[in-house]
Amino acid sequence: MQQGLFRPAALERLSSPDQLDQLLQVTSPKGWLALASLTVLIVGAVVWSIVGSLATTVRAQGVLIKKGGAHVIASHAAGEITEVKVERGDVIARGQVVATVEPYATNVSRDVINPFPEPMRVLEIREDEGNPVSTGTAVINVEPINRPTLALIYLPATSAEQVHQGMPVQISPVSVKREKYGFIRGKVRSVAQFPSTRQGMQALLANESLVQHLLAASGGTPVEVEAELFTANTPSGVQWSSSAGPPQVVSSGTLLQAEITVGEERPINLVLPYIRRALFVSR
Repeated sequence: MQQGLFRPAALERLSSPDQLDQLLQVTSPKGWLALASLTVLIVGAVVWSIVGSLATTVRAQGVLIKKGGAHVIASHAAGEITEVKVERGDVIARGQVVATVEPYATNVSRDVINPFPEPMRVLEIREDEGNPVSTGTAVINVEPINRPTLALIYLPATSAEQVHQGMPVQISPVSVKREKYGFIRGKVRSVAQFPSTRQGMQALLANESLVQHLLAASGGTPVEVEAELFTANTPSGVQWSSSAGPPQVVSSGTLLQAEITVGEERPINLVLPYIRRALFVSR
């Protein structure tokens, strides 16, 4: 061996029997802590994959509406509206005069009255004073006040076959901050057997722009899903996923985003096919 290749001090330590009786430190305490944490995470992930569940959902847009839908009060004469006697939000009784029309043929005014047998709330004034109207022209949109509020959801026809009565629904009105108040809890009450037509939606919603919006959002062939809202002792009268919900009532006519849970599956069932495929390929 050539001289000078190794330092004398290093050669001396190499040949010395010192420290042979000391244990070799393989892992530090920090290493054991990291290993324990990793083990807990792995065990937790395995347990969750077996006992946990992942939801399969379909999403669509819709609108809150009173059961039975919105209605119109129409003029029974062709002429000019001379007076509108109600405002938006007013509650009107059966037989109450809501507007007057002066017919073109005579000078005798004709009253426009509420023909419905139950109290109604005015949603929209469609014709103002001075406007010309024909026989059958809608003057006012109204809704019944003593009926429950429902969510009408318009699904694309391709998704509707997955939805059945009783499935849970998360309903998020666009006027309410979901990150603050959560969503309204509900469940599917009914699913239409056939797609809705523009005429049918117009008769139910009494709002052409709303109908157009929902038709476009559903791809043109919407299937109507009616969802029940769970009631609760909150300012809005419905059950929210977090907190008591907003401090005010969410009115009918409000657009919404709906998420319907159509199935649940354990995470491990989603992974097993890939594991089997990998084992089969490796053989």
